Amino acid sequence: MNHSELVPLFNIRVYALIVKNNRLLISEEEHGGVFLRKFPGGGLHFGEGVVQALHRELKEELNADVETARLLCVTEDFVVSFLNNQQQVVGVHYLVDLKQDFSGDLLNNIYVELENGHIHFKWVLIENITADDFTSPVDKSAFDKLKKYLLERG
Repeated sequence: MNHSELVPLFNIRVYALIVKNNRLLISEEEHGGVFLRKFPGGGLHFGEGVVQALHRELKEELNADVETARLLCVTEDFVVSFLNNQQQVVGVHYLVDLKQDFSGDLLNNIYVELENGHIHFKWVLIENITADDFTSPVDKSAFDKLKKYLLERG
């Protein structure tokens, strides 16, 4: 039996859910001609842990440092990457507080240029967005869990 038949390819993604004043920080990206609405974050590099990747991604994307990170959820369902149908996506979502205060409109004007596209960050009122507004099933599920968490917290 071929070893590649036994071991599927996984794409581990780590994301920050940052909430301030009933607003959620989201990113809108164009990557390789594909539009994505998601949370700040991205993929693990080989040899990197998820928390290390979270710190790196937020530094790269926002030039921000993590104050606290609390695990909210890990993808529980089988999700095929819509960018590569040979990969299974596993999302790891953290509730994050940043050391910097990005609660104002500052981030609404930040664009990050990528090798193959760009990222635009913006704050949205949580009541004005739904899970269906996100591109990836892993983010849709995480958003629903965030809403439940916020309701339980009061």
